[in-house]
Amino acid sequence: MSTHSLVLSDVVVKRFRSYDRGEHRREWLGLRLLDRYAPGLAPRPLAADLAADPPTVTMSRLPGEPLGRHPLTYAELTAVADAMDRLHSAVPVDETTRLDPSHGHPNRGLAGLRALLDAHPGTPDEPVVAAAVGAARRWLASTEAAGAAAVDGVPAVFGREDHNLPNFLRDGDRIALVDFEDSGRSDRATEWAALVEHHAARRTADADWQPFLDQVADQARLRTARRYYACVWVALMLPGGPGHDRNPPPARRAQAERLLGLLRAG
Repeated sequence: MSTHSLVLSDVVVKRFRSYDRGEHRREWLGLRLLDRYAPGLAPRPLAADLAADPPTVTMSRLPGEPLGRHPLTYAELTAVADAMDRLHSAVPVDETTRLDPSHGHPNRGLAGLRALLDAHPGTPDEPVVAAAVGAARRWLASTEAAGAAAVDGVPAVFGREDHNLPNFLRDGDRIALVDFEDSGRSDRATEWAALVEHHAARRTADADWQPFLDQVADQARLRTARRYYACVWVALMLPGGPGHDRNPPPARRAQAERLLGLLRAG
């Protein structure tokens, strides 16, 4: 279920259905930071009633068409990379390091992901999914997984974390970003992992993403974070998970195989 509803006119009013995680405050803070340091990259924040029930944030309405409905072209991939670079370069480091980690960052999500997988009773009718769940449990107990949660000593950037491609709006050769309710402190490798391992990215071939992933400086952290987010998507698609009903068995099996492949890779 969506965490919010939108009222569209010449502006956008975002009304939060779910805000116990501070979604409304992260959205407002993220929009204000980007309006100050990267104007035009995100909607302009106009007003907020953060104490209301439900809280609302009013912002400008941006032009553009959402990505993700079709495989991305090279021009679109380049525009996405440019937008990501601008996002990660905009907010000064001294401000970024004072932020809480983004909501879905491994720093916040590792324990919950372990608990979600441990509660899963098993999938005897889908052996590859069962194998992926077992592999995910073992990996989440590893020192590599613990390293994914680290933020101290990792170059900090302002990140959005929930990089669902429809939240990238293309207007000509430029990309603008919407939806900052999960935003906060992150790093470039973790951000790129969240983008490329998001289920919405699957319409674009891995080979097309690869030249852009090759530009991430910390390849070891990128590999680790990709494994983490692949585990997340396996967990979300399990029976009882929020993504189960929207993902038929072939999608679950494909995600399971993807995770197993990432864990086998060097």
